[in-house]
Amino acid sequence: MARLFGTDGVRGIANKDLTCDLAYRIARAASTLLCGDNEHGRILIGRDPRRSGNMLEAAMTAGFCESGISVVLAGVIPTPGVAYLTQHMGMDAGVMISASHNSAEYNGVKLFSASGRKLPDATEDAIEARLSDEPESVEAAAIGRVTQLENAASVYTAHLLSTVEEKMKRMRIVLDCANGAASHIAPVLFRSLGMEAKVISAEPDGDNINRACGSTNVHALQAAVVAMGADCGFAFDGDADRLIAVDEKGNMVDGNAIIYLCALHMHRQGRLANNAVAGTVMSNMGHELSLQRSGISVIRANVGDRYVMEAIEQHRLSLGGEPSGHIVFADDATTGDGMLTAIKMLTVLSSSGQPLSQLAGSMLRTPQYQCSAAVEQALHEDVMRNRQVQEAIEQLERSYHGKGRLLVRPSGTEPAIRIMTEHTDAETAQADAMALKQMIEHAVKE
Repeated sequence: MARLFGTDGVRGIANKDLTCDLAYRIARAASTLLCGDNEHGRILIGRDPRRSGNMLEAAMTAGFCESGISVVLAGVIPTPGVAYLTQHMGMDAGVMISASHNSAEYNGVKLFSASGRKLPDATEDAIEARLSDEPESVEAAAIGRVTQLENAASVYTAHLLSTVEEKMKRMRIVLDCANGAASHIAPVLFRSLGMEAKVISAEPDGDNINRACGSTNVHALQAAVVAMGADCGFAFDGDADRLIAVDEKGNMVDGNAIIYLCALHMHRQGRLANNAVAGTVMSNMGHELSLQRSGISVIRANVGDRYVMEAIEQHRLSLGGEPSGHIVFADDATTGDGMLTAIKMLTVLSSSGQPLSQLAGSMLRTPQYQCSAAVEQALHEDVMRNRQVQEAIEQLERSYHGKGRLLVRPSGTEPAIRIMTEHTDAETAQADAMALKQMIEHAVKE
């Protein structure tokens, strides 16, 4: 049986994979593990604006309250807002109901400890092991209470403003809010910083989150940046824990380049702890080589910003992230934060006086190709153990030695096997990835 928790919590199609019953049982199973013996335990719940968010919020609230845990509802707020408020308010744990960059029919559950950090695998496994248990309900007098946190957005916004390192020059920017959790916060935040901000995809209706917009589809943002003559553009995902940037020419600036630019800036200021950053197995080789030229090393972690955070803490770093745009600034946050990352990028631009295209263009980039083979999550392990698939992977790895890298992994959030090829020859990288994709999908049908 496939593990319930993926790389970023529990995720699936709402009312099919992620039902009210499952959300309720997750809450019941997590109550003791997250709150211990605290008879007055409190858990914060936030959500993005998906149609299914209220439904799952209600189910989890019921599960916690039946266990004697009180719930504080933060409403629609970014995932990093839940992480910050959980720690800031002294909560026992935090819950974010979101499927991040996925389309509206999906939803998910992300759990945070009292420190605002995502739970380690061992704790998630312990919660999953208890899902089938029948916990006793508390007496009526001990049922948890439910309160609404009315100022959640303003408290989180104030925190983001407090991270600003220096006065920035006024710039023209475009914000793509993905019709998600950043929609009511990002415009206020960046105009408060003195930016001339054009806002797109900031009218969530419950069904349009990430639809042809956001960090996984920057076409509209690219067009808006060029049309406005903006200095840059920023695209968040549905829960605003990711950021992908666009330069003044309309070129995409991914997480590799964002980490590179921020690392150089922090290094020059003497604030890059241990002269290293945390990346992942997906981080581009050119990104690593570019940082090495400046005396900065890259420590690779597994995919997922919680694994990046674990590497940051283990090696005592101040910065890390993923090509997808999950960037962690450990001095200011305990998880990836898209709006915080945008603030850091504006600081880099303001202090350098150079256009983003010139800054990002200084980073080397090894040709890389990514695709996904459609494989149901229940079949992930079987496919990865398939003899033909294993032999094909081993053969490619031998041919790539000294020329590139190959990475094949089951997705932790979607029914897919992820394939990444990195090779000095771009055509080879693409052809090999597509051939492997077809082999994997053929193996599923056998």
